[in-house]
Amino acid sequence: MSLKVNEIFYSIQGESSYAGLPCVFIRLTGCNLRCSYCDTQYAYEEGREMEISEIIDGSHPADAIWLKLRVVNP
Repeated sequence: MSLKVNEIFYSIQGESSYAGLPCVFIRLTGCNLRCSYCDTQYAYEEGREMEISEIIDGSHPADAIWLKLRVVNP
């Protein structure tokens, strides 16, 4: 099985009770809403097909204790 992934990046979780924890974010491609305030318009179309195993292999920073899969739409 594969998913179209826009980006995989490391950051600090900024929301919820997990705020402040190191996190790997996996942003998927595609959104049909086209909100006027969207800050990720580049993720509407851009991305590449990745196998689940490839996504997992690419998301292992040593100090990240949280993994978050992000779909572009809210």
